[in-house]
Amino acid sequence: MRKVWKCLVFFLCIFFAMTGAQASKAESDLRLWVVTDIHHLSPSLYVEGPRIQKLQDTGAGLEFFYSNERLEALAYQIEQAEQQPDALIVAGDLTLNGEYQSLVDLQKVFAKIEALGTEVFVIPGNHDINNGWASSFTDSRAVRDKQITPVEFQKLMNSFGYEEATYQDDVSLSYITQLMSDHWLVMLDSNIYHGEGNDQPPVSKGELRDETLIWLEDKLGTITGADVEVTVVLHHSSIPHFELMGQNFVVGNHDRLKNILEKYQIPVTLSGHMHAQHIAQEGQVTDIATGAFAVQPSVIGEVVIDNNQKSYQQIKLDMDAWAKETKTEDPNLLDYDTYLKQVFTKANEKLDSNKDQNDELRQLTQELNLAFFAGNISNIWEATVSAYEDTFEKLISPDTESMNRYLQVLIDQANYNHQEFTW
Repeated sequence: MRKVWKCLVFFLCIFFAMTGAQASKAESDLRLWVVTDIHHLSPSLYVEGPRIQKLQDTGAGLEFFYSNERLEALAYQIEQAEQQPDALIVAGDLTLNGEYQSLVDLQKVFAKIEALGTEVFVIPGNHDINNGWASSFTDSRAVRDKQITPVEFQKLMNSFGYEEATYQDDVSLSYITQLMSDHWLVMLDSNIYHGEGNDQPPVSKGELRDETLIWLEDKLGTITGADVEVTVVLHHSSIPHFELMGQNFVVGNHDRLKNILEKYQIPVTLSGHMHAQHIAQEGQVTDIATGAFAVQPSVIGEVVIDNNQKSYQQIKLDMDAWAKETKTEDPNLLDYDTYLKQVFTKANEKLDSNKDQNDELRQLTQELNLAFFAGNISNIWEATVSAYEDTFEKLISPDTESMNRYLQVLIDQANYNHQEFTW
């Protein structure tokens, strides 16, 4: 990493002189972990009771109450990893709804992770800045709370990308930093913000400003070259993932961005926002959306770049290891996977507009939905469809158009593995 690299220049020079080929390989090896959509809500902002429980029950599967434990488990997993990541990339939506105190909490978490030897690089998501939904919660009601402004975001997160940035965009929170001598990290702010102190919900759709695209192309022209790798990260997807739905998941001017990526031969982007694990390809660009950290099954993306190949692999948060280490007796943490699935299923039942489904049809829908968010529909498709053969035709012809579009998306994923990719 850039900080470590500077400290090791003298050592590397001696090592290169002794074993030139080996030193070259070591310089090129890079291991990145990616998390997105942490949606942390500071425990200091709520009292456990009916109001916050209602928020979770209708929150599209987001889990609020164990955010601290998830983050502690992440730090423990980094510390215990056989090959510790060089960097942790956080691809937006750090907070639930842009609460200032939630970001203060995360500042401490990220500092702890950096103390382990893994650098942290963040960008905001659409929920993080000037969010009118920033709230604290009493037993019975939500109360507007301090929002995060763009200036405050950069100040609180200064040590996690901005301080060491080689280039920073003047009109957004985008920046570019050099991870190693032959590898650059481009962090793009793809969000649309309201004005400060507003009372509006966050804007779901994304867009890169014209000035940001001009800045990006100019800097890529400076940093790219032979044997130089560039990793591009943004909250929204760089290309569309679905034909039938999901326009709010992709940057609005994705065609312009794709043209720039193809021009500078950047084949892969990393994103989040949609909460589901999903990989899409268009032209020469592949976008890998890592599933939300706060939604089942709580995943991490691992990117490994060496001289032989580049790969992405989904790995799960190992809550079991952390629970064992801390000797917790909380049943939800001791059976964390089951608990997360229960939260997810309950929330989606609340959102289900087709209340007339029979139990078998509902069970099939739930299984497909869980697998879609985990990115492993292809692993269960044949067995699941076979088990529910008599009801499957009913499932793909529901009463509501929106559900029909969503189910068609699920069907379209039957032959694809969205948990790993090599390029």
